[in-house]
Amino acid sequence: MRPPRRGDAQDFLFSVPTICDEIPPALLSASDVESDVYQLHEDDWRQVEFVSIAQMSTVELNLVEIRKVRQQQVGAGFPSVHVRPEPRHSLAGVELTRREFAAGVGPVVKDYVGAGFCGHDTWIAGSFAVQITDEVTAYGLEHGGGLQVVGFAGVKQDAVKRLLAKVTPLLHSHGLILVAWQTAVVYPQRPDALSRNRD
Repeated sequence: MRPPRRGDAQDFLFSVPTICDEIPPALLSASDVESDVYQLHEDDWRQVEFVSIAQMSTVELNLVEIRKVRQQQVGAGFPSVHVRPEPRHSLAGVELTRREFAAGVGPVVKDYVGAGFCGHDTWIAGSFAVQITDEVTAYGLEHGGGLQVVGFAGVKQDAVKRLLAKVTPLLHSHGLILVAWQTAVVYPQRPDALSRNRD
């Protein structure tokens, strides 16, 4: 977790309102492929991600806690952080392959060999990463031909609409929602309508 600032009254503030409880170990050596490994900070793991709409109740419980933390914001920091143990498997019950994902988001800007964490010369077994817009890179975990995690990095406020334009067909076809945990926002903002459209 990013260390709090030191030397003032905000010594014990966290830099983010929430983090994922579990991050995968980065154990594969990146010495030969370092330039082709997408690196993100550990705190950024699964901060914007696909989640099965079947897990909406779990999502809502987390969002309640995150909003409580956000209400206590002091300057750029937070006096507490909500750790999300669930959903542990955000795509449980969803059949989505990497090929389907790549086709769904259109031509990619860059295809990496995998994902790792900043400051380490290792990367995560079973990971993937593809830059899908000038700002946004999708990353995650793949196992047995299916995707287990699909997260998005570089999703600033002005990039959300462009990301949604790319992924909305996948949301509809696979029963997914896009959750931005740090801002406590779910897309589409009426996921119940999305669920009815699939019936």
